[in-house]
Amino acid sequence: MDCKRYLRVEEVSEITRLKPKTIREYCSRKLIPHIKLRGSVLFDPEDIDAWVQAAKVKVIRQLPLRDKEGF
Repeated sequence: MDCKRYLRVEEVSEITRLKPKTIREYCSRKLIPHIKLRGSVLFDPEDIDAWVQAAKVKVIRQLPLRDKEGF
């Protein structure tokens, strides 16, 4: 059996900087990967990392750098 450490709502809240209430709402709407076990909500750290990475916005073009004079 896997002896992985799972995260609780408060820990995911700290990682994502979302309020615990928001994390719970995302769980109820099935917007965030989670595990329900005997009334507890747990999160696999790898799933949370993948979920955050999936939300990353991709850069489509780089802005030109300005020189010392602002141009």
